[in-house]
Amino acid sequence: MGRPRKYTTEESRLDAIQADRKRHYERHRETVLKQRRQRYHEDKRLNSKQSLRRVVNIAKDHSGKPACITKKASNTHDVSSALHDLDHEHREIMHPSEAEYTAWIYTEAMVDNAATTIDRELDILEILAQKAQVETQRIWEKEGCVPEFEAGQRFCRRVRNTIMILEDMLEYALSSVNELSEAYEQHKLMFQNM
Repeated sequence: MGRPRKYTTEESRLDAIQADRKRHYERHRETVLKQRRQRYHEDKRLNSKQSLRRVVNIAKDHSGKPACITKKASNTHDVSSALHDLDHEHREIMHPSEAEYTAWIYTEAMVDNAATTIDRELDILEILAQKAQVETQRIWEKEGCVPEFEAGQRFCRRVRNTIMILEDMLEYALSSVNELSEAYEQHKLMFQNM
């Protein structure tokens, strides 16, 4: 016979999760705020670069025609903003960090059906990885090996690493929830050894 259900309603489960997140925030308030400030400054720096590109795009030579740099600047702006959007989407999924995200997935997997929870998150990340791959390929075709292309490659690697971590968890979860919890207790899961 299995253990009795910890939460009888979805609302009580969500309340417990919210309370746990609140306690975590209170314990780690300084580091969370530091990460948020760092992310804010990175976003601000990216936005200022984009506004500079807009200025270059508007620049015209003496004949009144757009300057020859216009095409490259507008392409770079389109590409970098698309990568920025994907990065923002990735941060929303991984909020506040990859380690905490994977720990949250593990917790959710233990409360709900383990394989279903992990599989759902894998589907979301696979879609994000495909978008990033398409965007990186687009950068390569338009610009060649520029910093945006390298950033796209790094982003793809980050998403692929997260997918590998979840696939590792799924491998144990498909056997049984007990197998997953034993692997967690013995620190066999990939996210515990990062």
